[in-house]
Amino acid sequence: MKHIALVVEDDPQSLDLIEDVLVVLGHKHDVAATLLEARRLVGTNEYSYILLDIEFPARSPRGIPRIQNAESFLEDLAAGQGEDAPPVIIMNDRAAGDLDLTEDMMRLAMSLCRKGAMDLIKKPFPTAGRTLDRVIKKVLGKTPIRIPTRRGESRKAAKPLSGGRGDASNLRVDVPSVPETLTVTEAAKLLMAVVSGIDVKKARARISKAADAGKFKTNGQKGRSRRIDQDSFNTWRFEQMEKDLAAADW
Repeated sequence: MKHIALVVEDDPQSLDLIEDVLVVLGHKHDVAATLLEARRLVGTNEYSYILLDIEFPARSPRGIPRIQNAESFLEDLAAGQGEDAPPVIIMNDRAAGDLDLTEDMMRLAMSLCRKGAMDLIKKPFPTAGRTLDRVIKKVLGKTPIRIPTRRGESRKAAKPLSGGRGDASNLRVDVPSVPETLTVTEAAKLLMAVVSGIDVKKARARISKAADAGKFKTNGQKGRSRRIDQDSFNTWRFEQMEKDLAAADW
């Protein structure tokens, strides 16, 4: 199948680099430089995944890029499409050398992941390690196979996005239909969505160790009978994401 991406990016140089990667992957793509255009495209087309710049203008490419537009887009996407929303990769180019910006980025990264983003990658894109193509493949490997369609093809209409922010109660986290309690395997999948370089075996081991140490609430059982409280686990796993981001070269 052919994957189709939506690239929300207002910087021409970054867009050139992204398009080079997508050509190598054999993925088609549409481009939106503003929040208005991004909303229009996801309301009329289906996508395998979305590459979302952390800052871009609202209405005009000549406007001021704002982080709030990325937050608004994710909220609208979750409210409008729910479990059918494509996975989102955040692209960040904030200055890691500035402490205030680094702390701000950490807060925003956690906020964006709570609103549905599945992964983050820094710009300029690394040429080794967590490269853009590897992050894309990782995200596509974690989500159900999607067969998107292009304009003019026979298809079911995508759910339109609202003009404003969505109801926060309708937002998904990283995977759909998360129950109030989780099995260790379900929790491992959630942890893998926010921590880089971890497989399901390592994720299960880390979760079991943290549960034994009382880092989040459980039913007191071990092994397959263990059930994990969703709310306290989410608090812990986003702490793990923050540590992972702090250790990375952002």
